Amino acid sequence: MPDRDASVVVMSSRTSCFARVATGVLLAAVVTTASSGLRANESGAVVLTSTSDVEVRVQLAEGLTTPCDSGNNRMLLDGRLPPGATFRTAIAGDCVCIRSTSASFPNSDWSTSGLKCRPRTCRGRVCRPAPDPTIYLSVP
Repeated sequence: MPDRDASVVVMSSRTSCFARVATGVLLAAVVTTASSGLRANESGAVVLTSTSDVEVRVQLAEGLTTPCDSGNNRMLLDGRLPPGATFRTAIAGDCVCIRSTSASFPNSDWSTSGLKCRPRTCRGRVCRPAPDPTIYLSVP
């Protein structure tokens, strides 16, 4: 019996050591993620330009849900954009949803909703926001 109790103590000691190492690694990962994510939470700009020859209707929303007028998104623009006009705004998130009507039917022919996210620079498996976090969009 004494041998059996000794092995239990050794096993417990190893588990305790493993738990301390795992906790240290987890803590280091959380600190690294938090410090690298600080820049990701800064506000970014969105620049939307109309390249159409006629006024088109545009929906631009902050969020990841399609269609753009979903209640899960925050609407930034739901209106008409004249030819050559530029719309600028700031967002706190990383992505926007955009859709517009066509030049042929500027009141009813909606395009498929598209998602566009802030540009990122990746090295291996580590991705960080690009130096210019602006999202540039154009509607035809």
